[in-house]
Amino acid sequence: LEVQLDQLITAVNPFSLNPVKYQILQNYPNPFNNETLIRFRLEKPGHTELIVYNLIGRQITTLINTTCSAGSHEIHFSGSGLPSGIYLYHIRTNQFQSVKKMILSK
Repeated sequence: LEVQLDQLITAVNPFSLNPVKYQILQNYPNPFNNETLIRFRLEKPGHTELIVYNLIGRQITTLINTTCSAGSHEIHFSGSGLPSGIYLYHIRTNQFQSVKKMILSK
């Protein structure tokens, strides 16, 4: 067995605290019972909206409507007053928007 040492990995780049892109992650847990965590990353600071809708498009609540810094963020969502079902959460900034689905199961 012959191994060339110059081809082995000798270092790993550290995790960057500043994200290199915009991203909204799947809520956790999903399905959830009463409370879930929504995480997102922003490449640049700016005005951010995070809104929850039901499947017929009715706005349920606005979780965020403010200026957020660049980096990773998380917010807890409580569905304690809502019926079981599928809900959508939509993030919108000046440079990015995305929608994810979450399931509330009581």
